[in-house]
Amino acid sequence: MKDVDGSDFVVTIENTASGKIITIQMDVYTTSQTAYNQLLPAVAEINSITRKVTIDDVEYTLYFEINPVPPESRDAAAQNAANGGFWGNYFEEADLSKEPEPAIEEGKTGYYGGKTVGKHSWMLPGPDGLDFGNCPQLVGHELLHLLGLSDEGGEFYAPGGRMEYIATPYNDFEMYDITNDDIKNILRFAFLFDGSSYKTHAVKIDYCDDNASIRQEPNIEIK
Repeated sequence: MKDVDGSDFVVTIENTASGKIITIQMDVYTTSQTAYNQLLPAVAEINSITRKVTIDDVEYTLYFEINPVPPESRDAAAQNAANGGFWGNYFEEADLSKEPEPAIEEGKTGYYGGKTVGKHSWMLPGPDGLDFGNCPQLVGHELLHLLGLSDEGGEFYAPGGRMEYIATPYNDFEMYDITNDDIKNILRFAFLFDGSSYKTHAVKIDYCDDNASIRQEPNIEIK
């Protein structure tokens, strides 16, 4: 994992013998073994994604490398990052001893599943002591917030993708698949805010092998 100057996530763009590659990389610190276990299936889903991406008529192969950090490694890793003024992304499991919170979004009933504020994502109490390890798509939704994606109404939201909930009578956390538009929005976010930040998110693009920089708002197509 290459953490370039302590950014929330890093996009590396490099030339290899087999072609041009884009890799979206992010460390996610966990607050407990339960959180780490809940994170693993969601990370496996995201890391399995491979896409052909054309940016301003140049084709790349895109991969994800999300790295879940076990809780026993968190403190040392976070302290090292803090020396550069960065505490990293965190994921925390639900406290099922609390009363469930009713969903307040218009047209939704049941319970919240998760929330992301800044660099911290966590699951909120679900019905019947729900173990969010059984809902990797919902955990993945929270991880995609850490990569810049928005809920409905936000700039980096795509209808019919992972950031949209499927309404059910008790909001049992069914989610749509991660779409090409979701991935396109992650790249849009990265190019727009390379080396800076948006609210509390930050991103850094690492151009390896003296690649020419990509402009802030390129034409992006994904297959």
